[in-house]
Amino acid sequence: EGAAVSLRAALDELAEWALDAVRSGTSILILSDRNANETHSPIPALLALRAVVNILNRWGERLKASIVLDTGEVRTTHHFACAIGFGATAVCPHLTWRIADGHQHRALKGLSGPDKVSRLRSAFEQGLLKVMSKVGIASVRSYRSSKLFTPLGIGHRLVSDYFPDLHSPVGGLELEDIAD
Repeated sequence: EGAAVSLRAALDELAEWALDAVRSGTSILILSDRNANETHSPIPALLALRAVVNILNRWGERLKASIVLDTGEVRTTHHFACAIGFGATAVCPHLTWRIADGHQHRALKGLSGPDKVSRLRSAFEQGLLKVMSKVGIASVRSYRSSKLFTPLGIGHRLVSDYFPDLHSPVGGLELEDIAD
């Protein structure tokens, strides 16, 4: 239970920091896990994003700032879709870029690192457009914060705290489970 208390405190602290920053005139917030290490675990990116978006919405400050999610957790189109759909203005999947840049595969032979990253970025963009088109949305601006997801496997209290207005039909993991 101590890990969950620490995680909730970190989420609350992050949210308050973001609110103070926006109220002080900051127009771009960057939520990054690059400094995580063995002694400083990262806050799960989607939870960090939701904590910030929720507090900014609650205080009427959300439209005053863009939120960049700089994370090693985003590795698939679905991850991108969730990040944008839950409020990120932009996403930098730094670990995915690094892996793509250095990855050796016979199908990619002859491509430079930047070319591989460029192709991956294009694939993510095309994938996100496909996801959006399936729900009838044509612009990222309309998709951002749409919350067009059903949280499967996420506990009711966690949904209530960080994904308000959504319903988890089967319940599942709570903050304590994630912290552990």
